[in-house]
Amino acid sequence: MKIHTDISQIDQQQWKELLDNTPTASFFQTPECYYFYASLSFLEPFIFGVSENEKLVGIICGYIVSDGNFAKKFFSRRAIISGGPLLDISIEKDSLKQLLVATRQNLEKKSIYIEFRNYNDYSTYTETFEDAGFKYSPHLNFHLNSENIEIATKNLSVSKRRDIKLTKKEDAYWEEAKDMNDVKSFYELLNNLYLSKVKTPLFPFEFFEKIFRISL
Repeated sequence: MKIHTDISQIDQQQWKELLDNTPTASFFQTPECYYFYASLSFLEPFIFGVSENEKLVGIICGYIVSDGNFAKKFFSRRAIISGGPLLDISIEKDSLKQLLVATRQNLEKKSIYIEFRNYNDYSTYTETFEDAGFKYSPHLNFHLNSENIEIATKNLSVSKRRDIKLTKKEDAYWEEAKDMNDVKSFYELLNNLYLSKVKTPLFPFEFFEKIFRISL
């Protein structure tokens, strides 16, 4: 078993093969996502991996982010791992544990907490996570069938359907952004919403700008 703590230590071809052969793979565990994180000035990307017999069997990819001025930045540093770990279905428990331990040891001085935002069910690994010093907290998600407009509308609550009718009545509509001015206008609306109602941090405009440029 071997632990990798830097992008230069990760075999890119094996990484792609792991993505192709793992049922819980997502964009957030890909090389493209890592390099996108690295292109943003306000994020610090990280990656850790583990190999068994020279075969890559686990990847943890994420970023460190903070908010506000210097003092607030220090106390808001957090390590986020979107999508959860990328794991080979045959990974040994000890390999996963050592991967998790290496992740915690490398990040605990850089962040006040480490959060795995799992997009799949990792409950079978609960004991291994706990042995590595993590706490598993189940999160309730609602999955709604949205294969067509009729079904999606039917699954919305009465209040949400009423909101949609009122929005249509006021001639509101949506369309894809055509240029950077559209992106800026959207960001201003979103930023005001987060400041006035959502009350949680919103990524800087740089994130939306680069996402748009990539999509062109």
